[in-house]
Amino acid sequence: MCLGLFLASLESTIVSTSLLSITNDLNGFRKASWVVAAYLLTYTGFLVVMAKLSDTFGRKATIVFCLSLFILFSIGCGFAQTIVQLIVCRAFQGIGGGGISTLTFVILPENISPADYPTYAAVVSSTLAFSSLLGPVLGGVICDNATWRWVFFLNAPAGAVALILILITLPGRPRSDESMLSKLKRVDYLGAFLVLSATVLFVTALEQGGTGYSWKSALVLSLLIISIFLGSGCLFWSWYIEHASKPQEPMLAWSLLTDRFSAGIFLNTFFLGSVFLSAIVVLPQQFQVVYQDTPARAGYRLLCVTLISPLFTGVAGFCMQKKQVPPFYILLAAQSLALLGCGLASSVPESARSYRGAEYACQAIMGAGFGLGLSTAIMAAPLAFSKKDMAVGIGTTNQMRGLGSSIGVSVCANILSRTLTSKLSGELSSTQMKGLLGSAEAIKMIPAELQEQVRQAFAESFTRQMQALCGLAGAGLLATLIMVERRPRYQEREEE
Repeated sequence: MCLGLFLASLESTIVSTSLLSITNDLNGFRKASWVVAAYLLTYTGFLVVMAKLSDTFGRKATIVFCLSLFILFSIGCGFAQTIVQLIVCRAFQGIGGGGISTLTFVILPENISPADYPTYAAVVSSTLAFSSLLGPVLGGVICDNATWRWVFFLNAPAGAVALILILITLPGRPRSDESMLSKLKRVDYLGAFLVLSATVLFVTALEQGGTGYSWKSALVLSLLIISIFLGSGCLFWSWYIEHASKPQEPMLAWSLLTDRFSAGIFLNTFFLGSVFLSAIVVLPQQFQVVYQDTPARAGYRLLCVTLISPLFTGVAGFCMQKKQVPPFYILLAAQSLALLGCGLASSVPESARSYRGAEYACQAIMGAGFGLGLSTAIMAAPLAFSKKDMAVGIGTTNQMRGLGSSIGVSVCANILSRTLTSKLSGELSSTQMKGLLGSAEAIKMIPAELQEQVRQAFAESFTRQMQALCGLAGAGLLATLIMVERRPRYQEREEE
């Protein structure tokens, strides 16, 4: 399962450093952003849906389906001959990737003893963080030494190994006398539609607003209004099903949304997820454009975060399992470290044109916060969710992380867009501007005499982006306070 999770998470960031090679080969520069967005849209949209469907159709059957879908359309991406074919395959690949990601965390507590759960959850969380951080490095290395198609082809053999291991080792659901018709009646079709459509439309608005289209455009405003309407409808429907005698099992558990501890975990994951993925996107941009690093070297610069984050995931597991530290305190520390790291990063001089040693410290502090927070939110699942609501609770946690990531990246993209527009609107064409927003490698297409101005604009944008991430981390710190309890809950040590 960790191998499948590694591949699914890797796909969310690996394309960032290979996007220019892809669009140049497929002549799809104008649609470049959709190569990334298509995967993230369906990945985020199906996190809760797949978790809940596994309650009905079984964990093993659902994860096998998702992994098979992921492998099949990864191969399709590798063979794509047009940018449209690639975008369509990326969308279906995201459905499989989202299912793999959420089901890995759902299956874990059902097959591990409560005493050992924090340790295994730390390992799985480390895999999630490590793969996301490794994506830009691996994408750059592949494009520097081979064709971009191997970014997708590599998923086939590795995914096949993961599929075989799951088929052999994962226990299946005991045979049930329940008919397929009865199972289908329990599916909350309306809830699934509302969750999926609200998520996809909202993320699409964030992806396009301020970059592809103006925030005041009819398209973006329509997407936002409809998504908010559908999201409100989803909340009402969840409340209605939970209070009415309906055979369907709600896609979202109303009881979890109104519980302070559970809501605190959701909000903490939302805000920390927004800072985490945004930092992964913004830092390589700074390294490639401002410091003139190659994609591979920019990826190597992230190794500090890449190595520190899994280390502190282990620290979180040790604190919860061996020292019985309440997750509330660990989450407070995580948000504080993320806030401090982003604050220090925002102080990097805008005139700097080379990597400074002090920046390793900023990355290390951020990595510590990411490792502590993202893993603790998963490890605290048995303390927050009942056995009946475990799947939908973990699915909602992952959904909130995905939504937070989309919002954080959108905020950073809009800051970059505004900075470039204000500094270079009379110097660059709209095509060149969109290219810079889509890939840091696009600076090679800018005339040499303008490249220093572009670097200065990126440097100023980086400062503002880090300040914005400070705001998100600060909001996460405040949101964590709703988890305050007179006697904070903690993982009890199993009696020998």
